[in-house]
Amino acid sequence: VLFCFTGLASASNIDYSDAGYDEASHKGNHQWQYLGDNIDFEDNDNATDNYDDGVEYSLDGGLSYIDLVDSTQFFVGQTATFKFTMNKKRYGTHYADHIKSWVDWGGNGFNDAEVILYDYQVLEHRNDNPLAADPVESYDFESSTITFTDAHIGDSWLRARVACSSSLGYGLYTDNDSWDQTFDYGGKNWDPATTKELENAFKATGHLNQGEVEDYKFTVGPQTPTGSVPEPATMMLFGIGLLSLAGISRRKK
Repeated sequence: VLFCFTGLASASNIDYSDAGYDEASHKGNHQWQYLGDNIDFEDNDNATDNYDDGVEYSLDGGLSYIDLVDSTQFFVGQTATFKFTMNKKRYGTHYADHIKSWVDWGGNGFNDAEVILYDYQVLEHRNDNPLAADPVESYDFESSTITFTDAHIGDSWLRARVACSSSLGYGLYTDNDSWDQTFDYGGKNWDPATTKELENAFKATGHLNQGEVEDYKFTVGPQTPTGSVPEPATMMLFGIGLLSLAGISRRKK
């Protein structure tokens, strides 16, 4: 029994990507897996997404994290780690829930060479009953570190997607969610080769029957030369020091 639901999706029940190119979309029925706390369904691919909330970043090696938002500013020389939060139900008939992220450096289009994260979480309980209790559990995934260089200067888009193995194993879809089986993803065949097929099937673009997509635009700026522009506090201290020296000189005279 396949637990990635089929049927014609209404436009208001689809989550669209926000970059404005290389479109990705997910049918939102039942919300079996999603990023962060919310999914914001849009009426069309030009609507504004108000609930991209599943990605954070760290500049101190993972000691602390800050929410990634549109127009986040980074600088050359900084090293960032991105953390992705996937919420998923414990029950279902698919085998695992998958997460993948890309960074399109410079806005030239998302491609597999720009993947910064791929991972999955095996479903804890396989259950064919769609009305069974299905508590949601949260899992965090961290990307490899990225040190920003001059080659990264400018605006870029980060895209994160989550989907189930059924959606990936049965191919990408048109908006009417027609099934196109490419191979048997079943547990008995869940091996390294199958896992790699699912990873390869998980693209940055296209329509998937479940899950969510989130896009974030960020900017990398040039490194500020050390000491080129003194900070205001430094200038104030320097001025106080000069006044103190002048007072000492007067007393000596």
